[in-house]
Amino acid sequence: MLFGIKIATIKRFYNKINVIQKLPKSHFFKILLDETFTFVAPKNAPDATLFGVEIELIGDCVLLYLEPEIGIHRWKYNTKENHRYLVKLHAQKTATPFNIHRKDFYRQELPRRVIENGTIRDTILHLKAEVEPAALPTLIASKLNELFELKLNTELI
Repeated sequence: MLFGIKIATIKRFYNKINVIQKLPKSHFFKILLDETFTFVAPKNAPDATLFGVEIELIGDCVLLYLEPEIGIHRWKYNTKENHRYLVKLHAQKTATPFNIHRKDFYRQELPRRVIENGTIRDTILHLKAEVEPAALPTLIASKLNELFELKLNTELI
């Protein structure tokens, strides 16, 4: 990437009780991620379940560079793990989307990236390939770099 991106803050969302069920938003809380970047339950709620993460990024052209990441991502590593993630970008701080803690929230639109059984399908980055999990960050970063340079060249010409 051409510009440095730094993490300003990371907030973790936890369910106050270790039960997977429909819960009101009041059962969830946010805390800042500590400097070790570990995602363990906080000491004051050891039975809490991690449900999400908000990351505030700072740097030149962060929105332009990460814009292709916007959308629902589905990562399925095995028959028991089927995770859905939402990537949203905002120029200003914004409120957490309503009902983001509900499964239905992630089913409102089709995933733009699906990673399962050693393959990646991405409609925005135009990827459809077999890939080892360890190679995913490099593959995605190279496509983001390519698109970013293309956007910059288009804007500058």
